[in-house]
Amino acid sequence: MKQSKILTPALREEFEKFPIYSQDGKKGEAVALCRLFVTGTAATFYILEGAPCGEYEGRENWELFGVSNMEQGEGWTYGYYSLGELESLNLYGGLVHLERDEHFTAKPLREIREVAADLSELWKDREAADDDNDETDGEV
Repeated sequence: MKQSKILTPALREEFEKFPIYSQDGKKGEAVALCRLFVTGTAATFYILEGAPCGEYEGRENWELFGVSNMEQGEGWTYGYYSLGELESLNLYGGLVHLERDEHFTAKPLREIREVAADLSELWKDREAADDDNDETDGEV
């Protein structure tokens, strides 16, 4: 089975610290561990969590969780992604393919301007819902 070219040894270590569901509920404080992008497009992924999940077409596969702007017109949305599927993207003779931003350093989502501008309202809505749930805990 071929190893992913996207995942460095250091990034694999980070995913051991941040497996799937480990940053649940952290909203803007969730740490983006890496930035992936599809060349020739605006598609970008900030990955928060990851775990190995077998293989995809003869190469190792990872389940990733993060935010992306892949859904046109939807802005930034949370989602799960298959690294194997993303890596298999190869269009126009390789001009369009997945790459990792080698200059990106891990940081909380709130510090990523393009993401925070779009998701800050969602984070506030979730905080309000959490506060409402806290107030009703224990009531019959």
